[in-house]
Amino acid sequence: MWNRLALTLGLSSLCFALATPADASISSRIRNFTITCTGLNQTASIDFTGFPAASVQNILGGEVTLFENHGGFQFILLRAQGDSTKQILSLSLTDNRAQVVFPGVGFSPASFPTAAIPVTIPASGILNVTVDGACNTGTGQIQGNVTIWLYNNP
Repeated sequence: MWNRLALTLGLSSLCFALATPADASISSRIRNFTITCTGLNQTASIDFTGFPAASVQNILGGEVTLFENHGGFQFILLRAQGDSTKQILSLSLTDNRAQVVFPGVGFSPASFPTAAIPVTIPASGILNVTVDGACNTGTGQIQGNVTIWLYNNP
């Protein structure tokens, strides 16, 4: 069984490499965030810079890892451009880490991801993501890292 799995993974990797156009790029961006524990919903805004204005970036997935959590954590929602229709992932009160790579990520003959969240970069060249979350009053703050994976086919 393991031989078949290794063969399948190897062939999948080869097909992925051959199907990706030479000028396409897959990248990741990482930033930290802090949310103060007030018992109310809080929003941390994170700016990822350096994108060409008016370009379309496709978010393939993301990860949130909490490195400061003193208890009382309720939830976190990671959204592209603060848009509730562009939610990347969520963490519940028992999680300190969540990661998602969208199902069906692959490349079609038209050379674009088949499952992604498309975002159009404004003139500023900044992609904004928001971390919405809450934690109980008196538990200090929560801090974490946000990673997003992007695909751009110029």
